[in-house]
Amino acid sequence: MSHDTSHSTINVDAPQDNFPPPNCPFDDCRANRLGQTQQARLEWEFTADSIPQLIFLLDRDEHILRTNRTLEHWGLGQVVNAPGRKIHDLLHPDCKDTDCHLKHIWRYSAGNRAQNFAVEYQTEDKFLHRHLNLHFRFHHLPQDAEAGLIVAVISDISDVKLAETKLKNSKDELERRIEENTFALISTNIRLQQEIENHKRIEEKLEKNRAEYSQLVEAMEEGLVILDKQGAITYANRQFCNTLGYSLEEMIGHTLMNYVAAENRPALERHMAERAQGSVATYVANLAGVDGQKFWVKISPTLLNDQKGETTGSFAIIADEVNHLNVQQVLRETSIGIEDLYDNAPCGHYMLDNKDFFVTINTTKTKWLGYTKDEMIGKLRFQDLLTEASARQYASYYPRLKNVGHVRDLELELVRKDGSILPVLLSATAIRNADGQFMMSQAIVCDISYRSNAEQSLRESEHAKRMLTAQVLSAQEKERKRIANELHDGIGQTLSAIKFYVENAISKLNERTIDDSIRIFGNVIPKLQGAIEEMRRISMDLRPSMLDDIGTLATLSWFCRQFQGVYESFRIELLLDIKESDIQLPLRTAIFRIVQETMNNCAKYSQANCIHISLIKTCKEIELTVEDDGRGFDHAEVCARIANAGGGMGLVSMRERAELSGGTFSVESAKCRGTSVRVTWPFQESSPSPSTTA
Repeated sequence: MSHDTSHSTINVDAPQDNFPPPNCPFDDCRANRLGQTQQARLEWEFTADSIPQLIFLLDRDEHILRTNRTLEHWGLGQVVNAPGRKIHDLLHPDCKDTDCHLKHIWRYSAGNRAQNFAVEYQTEDKFLHRHLNLHFRFHHLPQDAEAGLIVAVISDISDVKLAETKLKNSKDELERRIEENTFALISTNIRLQQEIENHKRIEEKLEKNRAEYSQLVEAMEEGLVILDKQGAITYANRQFCNTLGYSLEEMIGHTLMNYVAAENRPALERHMAERAQGSVATYVANLAGVDGQKFWVKISPTLLNDQKGETTGSFAIIADEVNHLNVQQVLRETSIGIEDLYDNAPCGHYMLDNKDFFVTINTTKTKWLGYTKDEMIGKLRFQDLLTEASARQYASYYPRLKNVGHVRDLELELVRKDGSILPVLLSATAIRNADGQFMMSQAIVCDISYRSNAEQSLRESEHAKRMLTAQVLSAQEKERKRIANELHDGIGQTLSAIKFYVENAISKLNERTIDDSIRIFGNVIPKLQGAIEEMRRISMDLRPSMLDDIGTLATLSWFCRQFQGVYESFRIELLLDIKESDIQLPLRTAIFRIVQETMNNCAKYSQANCIHISLIKTCKEIELTVEDDGRGFDHAEVCARIANAGGGMGLVSMRERAELSGGTFSVESAKCRGTSVRVTWPFQESSPSPSTTA
């Protein structure tokens, strides 16, 4: 930086009579004040170079006289190249905007240079891409109203007017004291007074700069501390004091280490040793406040050197690191959550490179296929996992994926590591580079094995339904034929005989042979009785009327007696542990028909000795069980035969009847171990019938 020293030059041609005598104490005083002034100026120049605000010292023609190193931090060029340039040309080199805020400020200042003025302006600077707070102040010299300097402070921080009142009071007090000292020295030597006035003006400028810098430092959102050569605190701004809860007086003389948490001190000592060697790296520390509360902060240290380059101390900017650490923690937790969601999603997800090799794959899909990620990524192609038919289908869709960019709902079959087949539904999307070239693809696959199983079950159910319908129609025809034969062979012949007897009796009556007619009519009565019995038998075979008349329990007992009478080799055991009122009307027919069909099957196929029938009620259900000790059968073989050839319609009809009535049907059987048919219905309390209520 260049320094203006025009006001500190001594006129050697002036008369020497007014100079103080050699060894005058005022010379020593002057030298001391000059040394102190220069030292103070150097210290605050270091501070000015380190604060984040951009500071300019301008002449009346807008030319830059001095600036701080924030210029370099903002990427606006080197400090040494700034003097002589106009501030507008430096900050807005390509600006052609007539409404530029810098031009407005400068035009405003042109009409106010005869007096001190200050302009503060906030704007969004499109050239610097920063929201700026511009502070321009013009000072004229008392000797020349046309001369003067402009100080420009450009910052990103909030308003810096918080301490204006305190600054004004300090300035007035300082000027009062300087005037008192100046008046005391004027009476001793006029020449010395002029020099002191010159120095006073310099001090005023330095004090003003110091006050302005102090104001800026106190308004910083970050903490700032200044340390001496031994590391003791000589100054701390209000932000740092408020953070820890100590006053400035309590902190001065203590080292920064006193306020560092014990567990963090070794690391800080190491950083401070590195700083003493010239390191300017920032580091994170944990500070402890007056109430024991701890704060994570980021410390940015800088060394202070004198004119000889020797270190006189240091200062550090201390920024709150809590929000940064919290954001990092949230990001880590979010990343873990997303990774877990990706890995354990209900669908498989993977990415393939342009050669069809796996790049990434989630855990869900590796579990489906039985591979590990290491076995798949970079080693297997997607086509390697497809069946031959699916591989051909995938190959036909792959060009569409590359050209169109997506494939939706493509049904494929994957081959697991153990050789089993996994049906999936695939939707894939292409990933391209900036030039639109295909780079890789990502896809989601859904397990549709449950759907395939459901479709297979549906097909089997439809097949069974068609077979059952055919069997029902066939059974209806057989039953109609049987009934027709029984009516023809039984009731038909009986009615024909009755017709013959009646005609014969009528002819005898015409011949007036009454005894013969009575005898003939007497033979008709047994024939009619037989016809009635035959009709009752056919009716009972179709549906026992007693099922409606006297109930399920009595009908089952009657049926067992009838069955025992026909099949004398069987021993029938009947257990009825239920009340008739507990059996709802819709269940009566189902129970009887299932028992009837089961016992008919026993008679045809079981070769059993004993049939056990039980109908019981528990607290929650009604249970019907029919067991025999016969030769049994292979249940799986019979089920396969039913599915393929349509046999075993007795079992199918019993299952259908049980499920239609709300029950659950099951069969247990094995060769040489008998057969057990079990049906359960949920028990519901029957509402009383009208006949049982008075």
